[in-house]
Amino acid sequence: MDANIRQILEFLSDVPVGTKKDISAEMNGIFPLAKYPINSQGVSNFVTALMKYTDINQYTSYRREAPLGFIGLNASLNNDGAIELKKELDRVIQGEVSQSAISVNKSIISTNDAIKDTNKRMLEHAVSQENIMREQSNFVKQQLTYTEKQTKFTEDQVGLVKTQNKLYKFTLILTAVNIAVGLGVLIATLMSSADKELLSIQRSQLASKDKELKQLQLLKADTVHYVLHYPILKNSSLKNKK
Repeated sequence: MDANIRQILEFLSDVPVGTKKDISAEMNGIFPLAKYPINSQGVSNFVTALMKYTDINQYTSYRREAPLGFIGLNASLNNDGAIELKKELDRVIQGEVSQSAISVNKSIISTNDAIKDTNKRMLEHAVSQENIMREQSNFVKQQLTYTEKQTKFTEDQVGLVKTQNKLYKFTLILTAVNIAVGLGVLIATLMSSADKELLSIQRSQLASKDKELKQLQLLKADTVHYVLHYPILKNSSLKNKK
């Protein structure tokens, strides 16, 4: 069936068979009068073919003045037209289904070919894949070993830090003890210096006292000597005066 005929029949199929519709716009779309005059053979042949499927008021509805074209051209779908349209639509649908099935089959075939090609490539590269997987496995093992070493190293570092902290504490204690001892020595030295100075003062005072005591002893001795010898000296003096 001609595609333009089917277009008109589909346009008329939305109303009951025998019900007329204005098909002027459809006709003017199919046959622009600038290219197909209203009395051209092409238009005449199309209308004749359309009459097989429709009831149409032929050559009674068109304009001869501008704008040229069909106007008020009414037609209705008849029984033959309805049957042929259904057949045509079924054929189109079947063709689309067949085409879709063909496309699906082609897609399946392409997919199968791709799978076969992939399988072939996988078989060809199976050894390489195995080597790659082995290398990956070795790499993972190395990573695990490295991680274990890192964990051990971290644990050792933690132990060293703890030991360092202990050493720091012990060093601080020793430092505090040394400072205390130094302060004690300093205090003892200062106290010793003070004692020496006090001793020196006491010695000086003792020497001074001893000197005073000796002077007193001398004075005492002189006094005693004078007292003891005073009568003798007195008598001697008196004698000399006589």
